[in-house]
Amino acid sequence: MKRNDVRLYSAAFTTMVAAAACYAAGCGLEVLEPVAGAGGGSAGTGGSVGGGGGAGGQGGQVAADRGDPADFPTDCLESCEDACDALEACDGASSSAYPMDKEECLYRCGVAQDGWFWDDVSGNFRCCVAQTGCAQVKHCGGWLHHPDADASCDKICSCFMGGGALGVLIDGRQAPPGYQLATDLVVVASDHGSVDLASIDGVKSVRPGHYAQVKLARSANAGTLAALRQAGRLLPTFTDGSGRISAATGRIVVEASRAVAKQRAAELAARHGMGTMRELRYGKGLHLIDGSDGWQALDALAELRAAGLDAELDMLREHRLRYLPDDPLFPEQWHLRNVGQGVSTASVDGRVSEAWDLTMGDPQVIVGINDSGINLDHPDFAGKLEPPLNYPPNWKSEMQPGGFADHGTSVAGVVAALADDSLGGVGVCPACRILPHPVGEISGPGFQVTDQEVADGFADMVDAGAWVINNSWGLGMGEATYWDGDVEVPDLPAVVGASFVYAETTGRGGLGTVLVWAAGNDNTKLDYYAEYPTSVTVSAVGDLGLKSFYSSFGPNVTVGAPSNGMLTGITTTYYDGGYTDSFGGTSSAAPFVTGVVGLMMSANPNLTAAEVRTRLAASATQIDRVFGDYQTDHSVYYGGGLVNAYTAVQMATGNCTDPALCPAPSDDCGSQCGTKTICDVCRTHADCATDHVCQALPSLGRLVCVPAKGGSPCPFGTTEHNGYCLPTADTCGLCVGGEECNGRDDNCDGVVDEGACDTGAWCFADGLGCESGLACAAYRCIQSCDQDTDCEEGYGCELLKDQYGNYGQVKGCIASSSGGCSDGCGVLASSVDDETLQAFVDCMKDGEADCNMAMACMQLLPVTF
Repeated sequence: MKRNDVRLYSAAFTTMVAAAACYAAGCGLEVLEPVAGAGGGSAGTGGSVGGGGGAGGQGGQVAADRGDPADFPTDCLESCEDACDALEACDGASSSAYPMDKEECLYRCGVAQDGWFWDDVSGNFRCCVAQTGCAQVKHCGGWLHHPDADASCDKICSCFMGGGALGVLIDGRQAPPGYQLATDLVVVASDHGSVDLASIDGVKSVRPGHYAQVKLARSANAGTLAALRQAGRLLPTFTDGSGRISAATGRIVVEASRAVAKQRAAELAARHGMGTMRELRYGKGLHLIDGSDGWQALDALAELRAAGLDAELDMLREHRLRYLPDDPLFPEQWHLRNVGQGVSTASVDGRVSEAWDLTMGDPQVIVGINDSGINLDHPDFAGKLEPPLNYPPNWKSEMQPGGFADHGTSVAGVVAALADDSLGGVGVCPACRILPHPVGEISGPGFQVTDQEVADGFADMVDAGAWVINNSWGLGMGEATYWDGDVEVPDLPAVVGASFVYAETTGRGGLGTVLVWAAGNDNTKLDYYAEYPTSVTVSAVGDLGLKSFYSSFGPNVTVGAPSNGMLTGITTTYYDGGYTDSFGGTSSAAPFVTGVVGLMMSANPNLTAAEVRTRLAASATQIDRVFGDYQTDHSVYYGGGLVNAYTAVQMATGNCTDPALCPAPSDDCGSQCGTKTICDVCRTHADCATDHVCQALPSLGRLVCVPAKGGSPCPFGTTEHNGYCLPTADTCGLCVGGEECNGRDDNCDGVVDEGACDTGAWCFADGLGCESGLACAAYRCIQSCDQDTDCEEGYGCELLKDQYGNYGQVKGCIASSSGGCSDGCGVLASSVDDETLQAFVDCMKDGEADCNMAMACMQLLPVTF
């Protein structure tokens, strides 16, 4: 049988904009050449820190295996290709102390040369393989990957990825019983709202208000806290056993009926800089000790209790007026309810939180997760799993990054993670049940599986009672950022087509099982799974409200759904039992819609599969009229538009047949409909005046009404795009001092992101474009070129695609690979001499050092950022 190489559509594209934690920011996908500071360098540069051989790694045999740079030839091999050929010729893949095949060699050598946060560090490797005699050359791979560095690099990456800026405040302090101190969230109390907390470097998201909840990014540091202190008081912030968030105001309530107790309490409070103590008019013996510093109050509380006094913090707590889940990561899940978290654009979401007022789902609705498997022990799936199909007996030992359950666990969480369980986030259909089914054996970035195995899997899930089956995978169809030739779509294998018919006609007792497919991450045409007439095909919409640059497209797209691809990723479950905030691709968009289908079927279990598809598309919110290429209310990029869970559920029940008559409550503009004009913030087209549309403009960071051009030229302060007049930031009064890395010309000087982005400025469809000498590769500005010789070694000059998959004559320099965090760190550590490598490993205590020490140990590596 023919075996298909299929890709998981979990686009790690957002790693391109991650902090230095990801070093060369890649996940096996194409990497765009940085604007400046790229690698390169000449032979022999980099790597020789401290000179000569050294003490050796663990076991003391390192220097003998891979050699001493002092003994290497000075006439080194110039290219990674030649160097890796030499290693291969000496059987470096099998007979070496550091086995490495040519593919891995080229990859790691390319990372060494082309890192965005280091200069060329491939010199020791390229000089090592220039030696004569295979006895020495075969061990030279140790200069690209030395296993002694692995544990230390894993620790460094976990530190970078984990944040920890609050550690200096939390260290040595104890939360009250029943609480724990939050490590990446802080409540900021401010009497004025003049400071834009979201603009502070190291802040990931903000829930605004007098007591603002500030989520810290991985890059947060002491400077972040200092800037937040300028905005207001930082309150000790806690989570309790149910995941609720609370904070210490700085005041303490103490019970002290006897005079001696009152005196002791006052003395201890004064020792910590607190104010006067006054008796409350309610509660016998209750006194309130005033204070404004929550951290002082936390210290005082410990002493009061140690003295035998009954005392507690005066806590700030949240009280909700209408239903929202209390899952601690829900505030980050912009795709469910977008209020402008972090840098996302408010209102760009699927109206899910409002649909939950109609239904949270029904346990009789079974969702098939046809993927890489899921972690059956993840706490956010407790009590909601059907008996898994096609599971290997040793599935737990197979779980690993990029392996079994990695991708599928995140997919399942988007669909149906539990609500109100005080854990992580929540899925779109939290009451739906999950049927896990691994598609096949994981191989590289996807599966290798036969057509029959694909077909058998669908039949098995239908027979097991699946109402809807999610498929976040498909055929590789090209490259997202550049054109690499037209890819022909083969015919759908007959056996797979037959299984689709079986699902449509046999599933759910003849009502039909709905098959949901990810459109693909190649910014090109759909594959044959997504093209099938009965497929629900889902494209991706970024948090700024336009098509995600990678999202594939075509006439069979049903709806678009929120995912990454602009500034923010998706928060969901992770295979290790925890959570990730960087899931994305159409891998994440598809399960979002699968969850909406679950809500629709929960509201009306008698819907046929065909009725689900029709009402789903009809209920969607039309977005992006300017660039979306709508033909008769259907877009090749979004289908019917951005999925609208509230209206979809209303139409599923038959409460309305016209989506205009059942908008989500937040979209109902009432008497204000049709009153907004250019620059006015909007949620839907109904808000805007005649001949205006509600358009997401990443260049402004908001949804605004924009006028149609009509028969006259566009007015001053606007630019014409596809028949509409788009206002500039200056026109809308949005100019500010300074630049952020956000795709906007914040200071209105005519240049986007100038000097603000480490990896090149953003370039969105409505923006100003790239500076001279640069070109837009779908979403990032990279070096422009006319031919390959214009690019650095390891890069080729390719025709570039724009955000919507179009290409013309614009070319840019494209590389094919780069390193993730652990790979990048490993290459750096392996490039240095043995003495420095040993010093790094010792400094890191072989991966056991704390994060503060890890940051210091990094200085031993040749990092330039």
